[in-house]
Amino acid sequence: MKKGETRPYIILLIEIEKNKFAIPIRTNLHKTRDCYESNPQTNSGLDYTKAVVISRNDYIDSTRFPEIEHKEYNYILE
Repeated sequence: MKKGETRPYIILLIEIEKNKFAIPIRTNLHKTRDCYESNPQTNSGLDYTKAVVISRNDYIDSTRFPEIEHKEYNYILE
């Protein structure tokens, strides 16, 4: 990334009853029951406390594709 660009959020998008939710994948999670730790070594995973409803598709930047570790990706899919 170039200087001055913001760091992209890595999110899991889900749809429930026609409502879209974005759940961020974060590092340094505070371990609570509202988090789903997918990588204990980096203390990262899904943080449901930061989930938001996505009311418009243009809120999602589909031009950038940040990556997570393959192992973490598979853990979240389980």
